[in-house]
Amino acid sequence: MRIAIAAALLCLAAPLAAQQHDMSHMKDEKSHAGMKMAQPAGWHLRTDDAKADSKAMMFHSMGKTLAFMTGPAGIAWNPANKARGSFMVSASFEQEKIPAHPEAYGLILNGSNLDKADQSYLYFLIRHDGKFLIKHRAGADTHDLVDWSSSPAIVKPDAKGNSKNVLAVDADKDKIRYLINGKQVAAFNRDRPRAADGLTGVRVNHNLEVHVDNFKVTRR
Repeated sequence: MRIAIAAALLCLAAPLAAQQHDMSHMKDEKSHAGMKMAQPAGWHLRTDDAKADSKAMMFHSMGKTLAFMTGPAGIAWNPANKARGSFMVSASFEQEKIPAHPEAYGLILNGSNLDKADQSYLYFLIRHDGKFLIKHRAGADTHDLVDWSSSPAIVKPDAKGNSKNVLAVDADKDKIRYLINGKQVAAFNRDRPRAADGLTGVRVNHNLEVHVDNFKVTRR
């Protein structure tokens, strides 16, 4: 009888020990995830709505990846990423899942006073339905340079809801060219309707999960 009881206790102890090990492993994973998800050094974040909780727009680094999980829409920038003269600003955007409504993400450029009431910047965005937009923000006002337009250059989500697109803005002394996956979708003279020099960064709209890789400003 004693042998049977001891055996039963050992059987009960084994899964309990395994569970404790699993819980310890999960705790370590959470700890590691926390370390990997620190906000990128030097980067700033601003939501469109000044009353919105900035914590509801999560912005972290995962290695060299900029990871966004948004509630409110907003922009992120690093003052070191300032473009002037002839340059190209580019990044690879991976949308992790399809949102409930068409929401956009992409690049900003020509930025100034991004942390002030008189903020100003251009933005070049795409969304999962295969459309792109080029727009200018001045303070609380915005106006379209190119309204929502379809483009076959945009890679739409696969069956799992994932898509990856590379956006770029190429500026030389005469032209500003907007490219999606290497294909030009719009172009303007350098001085019309907006110049290009200024801060660059990323914009992500409402309720999106987007990873950004290889964000860079190449000066020529």
